[in-house]
Amino acid sequence: MSYNASFEWKGNTLVVRIHDLNYTHGTSSSGRAWKVANITDRSNYRMHFTFNAYKPKYSHMDPEQGYNYEWRQEGNSVYITVPNIDADYGDSNSGLTRLVMHCQQGVGNGVVVQMTGYRQK
Repeated sequence: MSYNASFEWKGNTLVVRIHDLNYTHGTSSSGRAWKVANITDRSNYRMHFTFNAYKPKYSHMDPEQGYNYEWRQEGNSVYITVPNIDADYGDSNSGLTRLVMHCQQGVGNGVVVQMTGYRQK
């Protein structure tokens, strides 16, 4: 089930939007974070993705790691852009897919975004 997020394919680019950084959709299954946004898509054969945003309850995280992504904040919304959905960063750990992008990024208001983009072999 998707919530508080949307996406748009723009040619060779994907843009994912968190609509409201202050929104919460309950507690995560572990109980350690508030869920902020979630969306998954497998409609484009060039890249599938899973996107999650959450606010940790007990520790501050401000990670900045990953590849093939950019982010920006506009007001209370955050945009994650994948500039090249045809990129290839090798096999995933399972070996079943090819990695297109990955990010773990602190985006403000204590919210952390995690996203992985991949394609089937």
